[in-house]
Amino acid sequence: MNFADFLAQHTTPRAPPSRSASGVRTLELFSGAGLATEGLLAAGADMVRCIEWNKDADETARTLGHPSVLGDVRLPQMTAGVGAIDMVWASPPCQAWSQAGRRLGRDDPRNGFPWTLEVVDRLTPRWVMIENVPGLTYHKAGCGRNGRNVTCAGCYLDSVVQDYRDRYASVAWKILNAADYGAPQTRERVFMVAGPTDIVWPKPTHGNPKKGSALPRWRTIRDVIQAPGLDGWCSETNHSAADYRIVKSLDMPINTLAAGSPNSHTGCGFAFTFGYPVGTKVPVGAPRVMGNSEHGIRRPSVDESALLMGMPSGVHWCGNMTAQRQQVGNGCCPQVVRALVESVITANQSGAAMSTRPVAGSRFVASQRAIETNAALHRAMETSTLQLWSTVLPKADKQPSKRAIEALGGHHLEWFDSEEEVAPLEPIARSTRGCWQFLLPRTAVPALRSAGWITQAESDLP
Repeated sequence: MNFADFLAQHTTPRAPPSRSASGVRTLELFSGAGLATEGLLAAGADMVRCIEWNKDADETARTLGHPSVLGDVRLPQMTAGVGAIDMVWASPPCQAWSQAGRRLGRDDPRNGFPWTLEVVDRLTPRWVMIENVPGLTYHKAGCGRNGRNVTCAGCYLDSVVQDYRDRYASVAWKILNAADYGAPQTRERVFMVAGPTDIVWPKPTHGNPKKGSALPRWRTIRDVIQAPGLDGWCSETNHSAADYRIVKSLDMPINTLAAGSPNSHTGCGFAFTFGYPVGTKVPVGAPRVMGNSEHGIRRPSVDESALLMGMPSGVHWCGNMTAQRQQVGNGCCPQVVRALVESVITANQSGAAMSTRPVAGSRFVASQRAIETNAALHRAMETSTLQLWSTVLPKADKQPSKRAIEALGGHHLEWFDSEEEVAPLEPIARSTRGCWQFLLPRTAVPALRSAGWITQAESDLP
């Protein structure tokens, strides 16, 4: 009996995993004030818990009705009791890679990527989605693009992608512009999606009219903010040697909002202008006004900034003014989050028959030689319920991740290089050095043993 015939007789399709009625059960890390959460909810995600360390941001999220908890994502107790999680969304602090910061890179104490991976390893979700600044994709000149340059953002992203490829069948990233999905801001962010299958990246719903797009035009500043006497806007900082700034139009989306700081004049990177029409020069010493004025410039209110992030008016932002502005500017526009998560949910539903949870069965061990030399085994994997294993099995010299296999199809596969590594798996350890370990239905074990495919077996899983 060849292996393909054996599989046909002794394996049966597994039932799809249970799903919540509203979508995938989702855990959010570094959830901030809840801007991304709004997009997740709009897409149909079932928000189980949102974890945020900043007290003001956590309070704001809870006023929005989000299941936010205050704490450090590095602490295992923060995810205790969440149950089976289908998706983890993470927005790690961007300061390590942002062009607006010092870009300390991998060794920045705020680098949240390792903490995210620890949570993923602990919960083994089906999907992982990570959002960050586009600066994470940039390689330093002369970095070698080998993943070893600790301060090169692009090299670090390469290493992050590899971490997830060790765990998931599909890992990809893409830079998306929030304006393309209905936010009145040309805010670009890089999004990484890891899961059991490829997704179809969301197509833009809006387009730049200056580039002749046939899509509905980008939403503009004027679409969301109407203030008497408002003529335009200008940048907060003076990027040239000139002592003025040029007034820009309200009929386009705003540039990327900054998070603001106590030393910022406007708190978000730009100012509204009154009495300075589009194209005119605003001197650095222009009068700063409150409210709407006939002549001068003023910072946008927190509510106006939130509108430009795609949030509704009237949100109760907690904390002092600086804290409120930082909550807004650190967020992710809900419109682009919704578009991306809807694509993931579509992929999740189309692949629902693939369970990410191990099923009751038996462990068995097949020799490395049998896997490396038996072509029938590889052919069987391409045509059977084990087809996804073919992506890792030929690389017998590299240890595949247990979680990668579970994400692919719910099976358990490991490579053991030493008896010490398998000691916790007694009583099948002892002589398992140099073996692959699989998980198949219990009914498969007798036939596999008689066919010579098994050297050892354990009757039940813990």
